[in-house]
Amino acid sequence: GSLYRSGGQNEYLNIYVNHFRNILQHLLVSTTGQRPDFKPLASNTDHKSMAQVLVGRGVLDYYDRTQKVSQIIDRCMEDVLVYGESYVAMDWDTALGRPYAVGPDNRVQMEGDIAIRTYNPLEVCYDVTDVDVDGRKWIVVTDMKNRFDLAAQYPQAEDKIKNSIVGQEEWRSVRLSDFLQFDTDLVPFRRFYHAKTASMPQGRYVEIIGDRTVVVDVPLPYEKIPVYPAFASMVKGTPFGHTVAFDMLPIQEAINKLYSIILTNQSTFGVQNIAARRGSGITVSQLVGGLNLITFDGDAKPEPLNLLQTNPEIFNFIALLEKQMETLSGVNSVVRGNPESSLKSGAALALVASQAIQFNSGLQKAYTGLLESVGTGIIRMLKQFASTKRIALVSGKSNRSYLKEFTKDDLEGIDRVTVELGSAISRTTAGKIQMADSLLQSGQIKTPDEYIQLVTTGRIEPLWEAQQSQIMLIRAENEKLSDGLPVMAIRTDNHAGHIQEHMVVLSSPESREDPVVVQNTLTHIDQHLALMRVTDPGLEMLNHQPPLPPPPMPEMMRAPGMPPMRPGMAPRPGIAPVMDTKNPILA
Repeated sequence: GSLYRSGGQNEYLNIYVNHFRNILQHLLVSTTGQRPDFKPLASNTDHKSMAQVLVGRGVLDYYDRTQKVSQIIDRCMEDVLVYGESYVAMDWDTALGRPYAVGPDNRVQMEGDIAIRTYNPLEVCYDVTDVDVDGRKWIVVTDMKNRFDLAAQYPQAEDKIKNSIVGQEEWRSVRLSDFLQFDTDLVPFRRFYHAKTASMPQGRYVEIIGDRTVVVDVPLPYEKIPVYPAFASMVKGTPFGHTVAFDMLPIQEAINKLYSIILTNQSTFGVQNIAARRGSGITVSQLVGGLNLITFDGDAKPEPLNLLQTNPEIFNFIALLEKQMETLSGVNSVVRGNPESSLKSGAALALVASQAIQFNSGLQKAYTGLLESVGTGIIRMLKQFASTKRIALVSGKSNRSYLKEFTKDDLEGIDRVTVELGSAISRTTAGKIQMADSLLQSGQIKTPDEYIQLVTTGRIEPLWEAQQSQIMLIRAENEKLSDGLPVMAIRTDNHAGHIQEHMVVLSSPESREDPVVVQNTLTHIDQHLALMRVTDPGLEMLNHQPPLPPPPMPEMMRAPGMPPMRPGMAPRPGIAPVMDTKNPILA
């Protein structure tokens, strides 16, 4: 943040011109700039599982808002860019959540909640001889916590914890800076996780305060180690990550050196120097302050001494090095806000910007993979520990009716979580506008609010909330019809879509052999057909339903030569369906 001098006699004036950080920030923003869309996946496709998927999505959105999951992962990705690797760890903290009971020791018991934190490589320990980063057998993460809070949390080791003191070397082991307040109350709090393996079937979980104070030593309470690594890329044959920052560091040092050479020259010789012959009679005091009358004898005319000129090769080399940093990182001039003069159209600028995002696919995959791992971990942890009813505030019209409070039973059908971020061009403003214009022209966008929401957020899910609700309704009705239960149709249904989907119920031999299932299904389909005949055409148009063909002409109105009407071609009014018990097909 300031200039500094170096050299044997402090003759060099040094300056930082930090393209390095600027490029890394652009890489980070292009990777994490769009809010992730968590998509839980169910192991089945029945209505209950699909309803649980909506609950799971609402829960993940709730945790994203309240516990800042996206911001935590953004910080993790920044560490990935700087260190080459980073980690996100989750734990079920029994001290979090709302109070729900009082224990036998009169201490308030909390319902517990998920604690999420990111760790850089200095705060993590693992077996460096094991190159299987996804299948590590053990790992240790370190936090610096207040010793008095820890003493209150673990009263069985209160005295040892209060007497714990962190030393300089121990502080350096988890911090880059040498700065340390020696009277600090922070002490190392380490958590050791061992996976469930053949040699240790139950795994192991240990909490250690300071050097040797063990306060917890139990079997691993989780299905898997809840520590998730992130790497932009790997150093081959090692468990260590690699980042483009490693490649740009020496270039940045060279840029700083060249700028410092220019600055030293300018600051040293920027003040005008005067050259005069000896014996000219001109003194230094005559030149101080300016606006002086200077007299001289003979030909001893004072002349300016110009030493300010810097070789142009230095400036050219600086421009070349800056270009090399952009080439290595894939962050072009358009992304950095300094487009080349040849790029004039918005489409060209959007294309070049999207190419920079596509070049960054390795970091993008790491970001998406980490989001999916953390999202899946949140669901699994809630499925295991969320025994009490919890309330999650869910935004969105369609989700409101599916989620008011939940327990782990409401998430049992969710298997894993995926994340969608959209295409590279859709994460640019120009790309969002282009996508919104296309959907507007095709009639998918119907209101100005939908257009503005798509341009500002890039999310298109609200455009088909109504269709998603219809799909959920049809699946619920199909499940009831398969169980032999009656279902009622109403005028506002999408009758054509309902009829096509309800016919699936009768596509299995088991359903056709059940007279009740056949009767109720065909009766429900007849209800949709009857409503289609009497529904107002305006409502059908708003519901995008195709019109029914005109009814067949009666026999007396048929023209001569027309074939006779086949039996069953049109329903006979006043006659109820009859069920043949021997062959359960509706007559």
